[in-house]
Amino acid sequence: MRRLPQFQHDYFFDAMWRFIVQTEIGSTVLKRLEERPGWLPTQQLDTEFFEYADSAPFDMRADVSVRLEQALAHLMGIIPDSEIGPETGRNLINEAFHDEAMEGLRKQLGRVLKDRKRVAIFIDNLDKGWERGTDFGLLARLILGLLTARGRLVTSFQKDDHWRDRIRLTVSIFLRSDIYNYLKREAREPDKLPISMIEWGDPETLLQVVENRYLYGNASGKSADSLWKNLLTPEIAGQETRSYIVQAVLPRPRDIVYFFNAAVGRAIDRRHERVEEEDFCAAEEAYSQYAYEALLVENGVTIPEMQDALLAFLGGAEVMSRSRVLAILEEALPGKSSKLLTKLVDMSFLGVETSDGVFQFPEVGVSMTRALALAKRLQPNEGDQRLKVHRAFHLFLAIERS
Repeated sequence: MRRLPQFQHDYFFDAMWRFIVQTEIGSTVLKRLEERPGWLPTQQLDTEFFEYADSAPFDMRADVSVRLEQALAHLMGIIPDSEIGPETGRNLINEAFHDEAMEGLRKQLGRVLKDRKRVAIFIDNLDKGWERGTDFGLLARLILGLLTARGRLVTSFQKDDHWRDRIRLTVSIFLRSDIYNYLKREAREPDKLPISMIEWGDPETLLQVVENRYLYGNASGKSADSLWKNLLTPEIAGQETRSYIVQAVLPRPRDIVYFFNAAVGRAIDRRHERVEEEDFCAAEEAYSQYAYEALLVENGVTIPEMQDALLAFLGGAEVMSRSRVLAILEEALPGKSSKLLTKLVDMSFLGVETSDGVFQFPEVGVSMTRALALAKRLQPNEGDQRLKVHRAFHLFLAIERS
């Protein structure tokens, strides 16, 4: 990357991601064809696909990391030490990522996949390199390059002309909300980012995550109601179980799954016939630590002082005025209180009061803008606006509940 001019980085990332996605589709198709039973007759299209794979300038049977490493090594070998112009740089990048061979692969994929209802690509775990000490600006451009490549690939695969058949391709990319916020700041046109927010604010939708997992692993044909009636205690601390669970966790699938797994695991260890109140209470304590640690991993990388900020609330009140929260943060980390408070609200550690006694923990975007506007209307004096620590963190931080 250092030998490429700065202005070529965006084109490089775009070409790299198109190479990765297309060759992964080709590799998957090749594997499926080679795994077909020997007694099935080989079609002419299959034979031609095998011939293409054998003649391709990259190994379609190798892992994607191997193909990428080979392409990058080739690029480093052909880039001159002297300064290069835009056209030369593009040509070298195209050569390294086999631009001409990609056209051949697109043609072969169209012939093999044209009758499929959909070809779906899911890209996740883009947060693996989002760690302290990383060049976040460069990583942001890498991900923005993926978003650009996604659009170009979907458009290309939709085309049907004399040399290629249409493929119904979808490419879904999953990003953490804090990474998305960083991308918005780095993007030249943030309003045009092809991103949709997944929100789990509806309690019933969140509970369906657990119900669907139960139904999937249940071969007896029982309904979701049997989970709540027969396997779980009906009440926890005098509160209906479903309501208790929704309030105890951050509204994300992985959080409610972790909470349930912890409760069920404890019930099994104690040989309980169903998940009892004590199992859920123990699970909430384990989950509270999990939520705290996850918050550090996901968001502490962009603000190294995040751990000190969170621990500043240790033993504090559940509900406090904005001015009181700022004072706590200022004492812990002088000069950074305002920035940290905004971050804590964005992370759903703190919720804002939108009507008398009602607090919301909105996601970034329109929901956040609306919640802040409601908070201002309820209490025009910003310092007197009330904030609430999410219950998910209460047990680990020994928060005093109202």
